[in-house]
Amino acid sequence: MISLARVLSAEAVKLRRTLAFWMVFIAPLVVVLLNVAMLAQRSQMFARSKEDPWALLARSVFILWGFIMLPLFVTLESALLAGLEHGERQWQNLLALPVPRWTVFLTKLIVLGALIVAAHAVLFVGTIAGGLVAGALAPALRLAWPVSWWRVLDVTVWTMAASPLIVVVHHWVSLRWKSFTAALGFGICAVAGGFLITQSNSWWYWYPWSWPVRAAMEHASPIVLIAAAMALVAAIASCCDLSRREVM
Repeated sequence: MISLARVLSAEAVKLRRTLAFWMVFIAPLVVVLLNVAMLAQRSQMFARSKEDPWALLARSVFILWGFIMLPLFVTLESALLAGLEHGERQWQNLLALPVPRWTVFLTKLIVLGALIVAAHAVLFVGTIAGGLVAGALAPALRLAWPVSWWRVLDVTVWTMAASPLIVVVHHWVSLRWKSFTAALGFGICAVAGGFLITQSNSWWYWYPWSWPVRAAMEHASPIVLIAAAMALVAAIASCCDLSRREVM
């Protein structure tokens, strides 16, 4: 545990002032701004709904986030974290440190997971702030104080809880291959597949990139449990695979 803490501390220092850090704020806020813009155009249709307006807003934000931005965000973050070592050929120095090899790869995964959690926290706060701004500009939206924050939190937690498997998979791909293009290409293909498969009621169960959206929309608790279990197995397998490689 001491070795893991040391490597984790070093990884946190390297992360400062990098694009990977700033994307935690940029990606969620872009999604919020897009949804606020759409609300401004569809305010009458939104206002006619009898459902809780905060629930509608949260669902709108997180469907866009889960469909497109989340898998692209995970792809970019994992590639950027791996690029800190791939780009400057630091793997030989890093793996020569007097710590078990698996701690290096596990640390990368922990940092990536922390970035994903932080992005969801930003999206949660941004959704509420964006809703209040939209409500002030268009009172007919009924997005006013008091805020139904538990509605937004509910969707946030379900989306995040269904995503660990895709985080582990992208982490492994980005570290296994040095090419930044390979990691991005894999992520783009996954997004394209998810955009189609998520809309299928019969196939989405088998496609992990569909799970965050479906879990948020349907509270699919079995998917959350499966995602957690498979992510644990995949994390152990990926660390073992990467640790056996002589040169990264």
